Amino acid sequence: MRREGPAYALWWEWYSAHHEVSRLGRIQARLETKLLSMTDSPRVELLIAGRENPVAVRTEQEVDRWLAGESLAAARVSAKAQLIARRNAWEAADAEVGFSAAKRAEAQAMAHDEDVASRLWRSQADSTIGVIGKMHALLTIGQPSPDTDEFPWPQLRLILADLMTIDGTGGRRR
Repeated sequence: MRREGPAYALWWEWYSAHHEVSRLGRIQARLETKLLSMTDSPRVELLIAGRENPVAVRTEQEVDRWLAGESLAAARVSAKAQLIARRNAWEAADAEVGFSAAKRAEAQAMAHDEDVASRLWRSQADSTIGVIGKMHALLTIGQPSPDTDEFPWPQLRLILADLMTIDGTGGRRR
């Protein structure tokens, strides 16, 4: 495999970073599912007079806002106690499972991915393979799904395949 120019090197750095984001995303999703199977979400649903559906709250400030006034003082105390209990249960289960740590790792990897992609876009491609790398990253990031039929994505994939054929890197038209 040839190694040519800054765009090519950045493409490989981005490709690696992008795969790391995907890997960490799968881990984070698996841990979130496990966490949700262990405990309730750290929120409470409030029944509010005049509203058809309950209101989900995640903070004590939201409880105060929705259950304001002396007549709702007991409901407010109860909702806050329930919210604190759920938050404590969530945090204990999270410490065991490692969901928040995985979510932070994924966010850091995403920031790195975006940084490398930004540097890739600004880099000068001085070879066909550098252009191929930039276009591959653009398609991977930009298209709604790898097999979307919406314009211009199929056409851009064909252009990428043409470039790969011209360069001898193995692109095939479908």
